[in-house]
Amino acid sequence: MPHETYLRPNAARRAPQGVTENPEFSAENPLAALNRGRLELTPDRAQDLNDLAEAVHSPAWQRFCRARQGHHPIPSGATYLAQLIAHDTSMTLPRAHVFEPVDGRAVNTNLIRTPLILATLYGRGPMGEQELYSGLRFRVGPGGAPSIFVQAQETGGHSWPTTSMPLVYDRRNADSPMLLCMSYAFKAFHNRMVDAPAGLSADQARALSEDERFVYARAMTVRTWHNIIRSDVIDKVCRGLTESTAENRARAVIANRDPNSVPANLSHAAFRCFHSLVLGNYRFKTGPLRQTIKNTLKPVGTGHALDRISPDAMIEWQDDWLPDWPLFFDPDAEGANVTGFSPSFVFRNQERVSIAQRDFVAGLENGASTARELLVPRDRIALLYATLDRVLGTGDRWQTWGRSNPTPVMLGLLADGFFEHGIGADGLPAAQMDSRLGPIASALVRSSVDRLLDSAAAMVTRTLTDCGLHDLAAGAVLPNTFNEMIASTKGE
Repeated sequence: MPHETYLRPNAARRAPQGVTENPEFSAENPLAALNRGRLELTPDRAQDLNDLAEAVHSPAWQRFCRARQGHHPIPSGATYLAQLIAHDTSMTLPRAHVFEPVDGRAVNTNLIRTPLILATLYGRGPMGEQELYSGLRFRVGPGGAPSIFVQAQETGGHSWPTTSMPLVYDRRNADSPMLLCMSYAFKAFHNRMVDAPAGLSADQARALSEDERFVYARAMTVRTWHNIIRSDVIDKVCRGLTESTAENRARAVIANRDPNSVPANLSHAAFRCFHSLVLGNYRFKTGPLRQTIKNTLKPVGTGHALDRISPDAMIEWQDDWLPDWPLFFDPDAEGANVTGFSPSFVFRNQERVSIAQRDFVAGLENGASTARELLVPRDRIALLYATLDRVLGTGDRWQTWGRSNPTPVMLGLLADGFFEHGIGADGLPAAQMDSRLGPIASALVRSSVDRLLDSAAAMVTRTLTDCGLHDLAAGAVLPNTFNEMIASTKGE
């Protein structure tokens, strides 16, 4: 994108008392500073970003951030739905594999051409991904459990699994059993739409060709996906849009960009905030059993080598990690898993690269906005670093660092919500905090996802029209929430 499309910070605004101006707060276009190397990822800065990640992962900081339960608690299912949204808008591929230019202003070929049509699940369809399908239906285990391919070897007259591989098109959807089970819930719903197309009589359904039946089932599944994005993610994690200056300017940042660049440059920075929603423990089944998130990352879910796990144990694993979904989507359910946004994290990604450093590198490579450019009030960022120093007893280390380094966008967006009321004399937020995203992150997520949903919905309508199915689909009544979708597939 041309540099002129980036919203420049207002030079008239000054840093709060005691905070020195830094490149992030500069009035000039941050890309100009980047081009001169001022924001270079030096070894020292890379180490500092790793240390910053360790600080916001520390138990003391986690306890501080969770000391006051905010209002509008968020059902934990939103954490995983947000990951599925990210997987349905972009790919994670090495540059060399997709021949992507290194120039950060080049088109990001890691974007999915048409986001939010569940390409992350469907791949190239039954003909292109035959191992995932049985006819027009996805291969799904009993009760919607994941279907797992097991490679075994014969030893002493017994068959022992040596490796396992969940049947998924996008390997990221097997990063954790929770995400794997969630992706299979959508596959089970697709199968229900193949068997009993919503809105069609039995005669109308019988009259469909195989191609028409598959197109119709996918269209109904994608439309249900859109309903769930709005009801279980956007309406749960975002505040309502107001006419505040900051939110209007955040929307202006989006409006000045090509819609297809929004996921890479802005939404992904905001969606990284969902890493802060993950809890240390979850209740997966109704009753007293609680499991730690570390246990959900068993190698059986990621295709790693297994240590002589019997087929019976494999079946037991599938059953253990198929959740009672209301615990993740109904905040009023007994024992419900609820969470909230705060600038703290309970784990790092599987490659053990700090989220803070990844966010900063993404900014360098793709020209993503800085926290300051997105209009996060600088006093909230300063308060983040001052409070981090106080809680961890690190003197003024992070305050000093923050005066001369750009804040990772994700961390700045979290600070925008968490510190909007300041800190009281007791060292806690001065008022009960809102568990949802702050005003600017809410504006970013709502505005960008709305545009993507509109584009995806138009694609679905065009496809149905091209296949002569548009009028048939007009009467379909579809689930609005994830729990409703699950209820509609009982027995699949």
